[in-house]
Amino acid sequence: RRELEMNGQYPAPTCLSKNEERHDATIFPRGTSIDDVYFHITNILGLNVQHVEQFESRIKIHARKNSLSSIYGLGQQPFHTDFATEVRPAKYVALVRTKPVKACTTFIDLEPIFQTAQSSNALFACTVPVESRIRTIRLPSDRPLRINSVVYRPVNRAAEYATQLLPSAPIAFTAHWEQTLAVMFNNHRYAHARGPIEHGSPIERWRIH
Repeated sequence: RRELEMNGQYPAPTCLSKNEERHDATIFPRGTSIDDVYFHITNILGLNVQHVEQFESRIKIHARKNSLSSIYGLGQQPFHTDFATEVRPAKYVALVRTKPVKACTTFIDLEPIFQTAQSSNALFACTVPVESRIRTIRLPSDRPLRINSVVYRPVNRAAEYATQLLPSAPIAFTAHWEQTLAVMFNNHRYAHARGPIEHGSPIERWRIH
């Protein structure tokens, strides 16, 4: 694999940031294969792909209930984290688009927002009974910070303030899906927002631990 990378035959993934042990975000350009993505995640980073879901972008009336698409359809989505209603949201997620599409997904770093919410004891309430054990999220005890405007609402002023910070948060990186096959990222650190997209564009979401 190293020889292929040196000869330009295998597009090397772009590792955008590191924590102490693992990469927090990696972009895989087109020309990479799905097998290459899986190998990098499982063998290079030492993580486990536990589940793969397949979706298509849909208009509002055809979208899943309580999904962002049921509110925003094919338009711009707000920043959110994946698996936000679960007791233990996956720490890492990979988004994979096997077909190029004229759309992009933007990522922001939640750490500054978490620090703000943590210091002021922000409280969020879950508005759908997906898992009753997390009807409320109180920071700093209930980490990670879960962001999803469809299923969570701020309860106190601290939570409202933390929510208001999201649109103005600095962009960490952007995946342009015409040039990008996949993005693997730390779901506890980054929130993401997909831009407008064509109907029926397929995507895979890998749950990684």
